Amino acid sequence: MAEKLIFQALDEYRIRKDREFFLIEYREATRKIHELLTEHELQLDY
Repeated sequence: MAEKLIFQALDEYRIRKDREFFLIEYREATRKIHELLTEHELQLDY
């Protein structure tokens, strides 16, 4: 579930629609991901 939400949130930064590569600063991406996970009370499994 977290992966799908993250990819949706970062969709506007995709370099190509068929790849999971994003043109976004690292800090901005991690901030967006952290906010998203917090909002949905999710966490990443490491």
